[in-house]
Amino acid sequence: MRAVSHERLQVTSTVVAEARTRRTRATGAGARLLLGACVFAAMLAFVAARSWMDNGGGAAERASTASVHETLAARTARLEARAAASPDDAATLSELALTYLQRARESGDPSFYPLAERAAQRALMLSPDAPVALTAAAAIAASKHDFAGTLALADRATAGEPSLAAAHAVRTDALVELGRYDEAVAEAQALADIRPDFAAYSRISYLRELHGDLPGAVDAMRQAAAAGAAVPQDVVWGRVLTGNLLLTSGDVEGAAAEYGRASALLPDDPNARAGQARLALARGDFAAAEQALRAAIDVRPLPEYVALLGDVLASQGRDAEARQQYDTVRAIERLFAANGVDTDLELALFEADHGGDPEAAYAQARTAYARRPSITAADAVAWTAYRAGRLDEARAMIAKARALGTRDARIAYHAGVIALASGDAATARSALEAALTARGMLTPAEYDAAAGALVSLNGRPADAGGARG
Repeated sequence: MRAVSHERLQVTSTVVAEARTRRTRATGAGARLLLGACVFAAMLAFVAARSWMDNGGGAAERASTASVHETLAARTARLEARAAASPDDAATLSELALTYLQRARESGDPSFYPLAERAAQRALMLSPDAPVALTAAAAIAASKHDFAGTLALADRATAGEPSLAAAHAVRTDALVELGRYDEAVAEAQALADIRPDFAAYSRISYLRELHGDLPGAVDAMRQAAAAGAAVPQDVVWGRVLTGNLLLTSGDVEGAAAEYGRASALLPDDPNARAGQARLALARGDFAAAEQALRAAIDVRPLPEYVALLGDVLASQGRDAEARQQYDTVRAIERLFAANGVDTDLELALFEADHGGDPEAAYAQARTAYARRPSITAADAVAWTAYRAGRLDEARAMIAKARALGTRDARIAYHAGVIALASGDAATARSALEAALTARGMLTPAEYDAAAGALVSLNGRPADAGGARG
């Protein structure tokens, strides 16, 4: 593992304290916060909780995605046999729970979630105060988007074993998704002090990103990749996230290099394929984007891949094919919900943009926000409120979504459209320009809409109109 300067971590943490006061966008090398799609939080939770379970395997296990899946299946069988032989072994049950969680993550099959939950519940029944069992249960709760439950379990785990890095990592994720960002900063600092590894640096990157510090987020994610991870899929994931950050900042060639590194490590990994799809979109190559997305879906049919494929098809006038993809998204979301995963937030945004009932989408987003009042949830409420004709609420909620200065293409696009509808031309112009900088992070329809709106603004003075309801 790469050595880390403890002094450097502490020095940069002072910038976080300043950001708490100013709540302004951090940019440039001198403003690098120490810390910084709900799917992201769930994946981070899993990576952290697995760290005590998996030390990385041998060289043969790292050879390809297929061999890792085979090893994972074999490990599942071994743990199931061990649990059957020793049904009162809480440690084995905790490890089995996390292995099921890994199966869910790497296959996209939500039927593993109930298996993981039952194993974790059995472990907790046998050892109610065991920090490892509590951490496993917390990771499972995070993967199901139950962040209040995640925090309660992680609190108990860290109280029982203050030096358990995995528990601090999952606790950080819960605090982020509950919108408690100052506490998340402090918790991630504690994690970095205990173990500055892939899991710690990943959270550092995400919180820097949330605070608007894209250069700092890129730096931290690159350090995460350099530190290494238990399995190569996690390093690929980190490289793809780095590419996404660079795309968001407008550095297409830098993003291409990161996506290329991911593909070189595991060419068939769906995260790597999705990165190549984003790159193709940034270059306006819809055929290449379609090809990459179909390859990703063949391995792991996640709803975000399927939805984006539908959007790519729709942009080419292939509406019947696009509708098939959208129907598949709804079927996948129903399957996740049937297996205990809360999909209200994701489904609300999807339906708002794909012909769903605006009021129903808005109600779903409000319900999700009540459970997890993060900036991503605030953005979902803002956009669904706009779609439902609730402009006053849309303005109020998009302001919450932008409170940390987060540089996110879709949030910027939503903010620009809402500002334009409110008569605030100056805000609309700056937000839409920011969104268009990150072409690959928008759907084709969003990019076209943002570009068209900006063209319509070019003939209007920057201070035309004012915010109005």
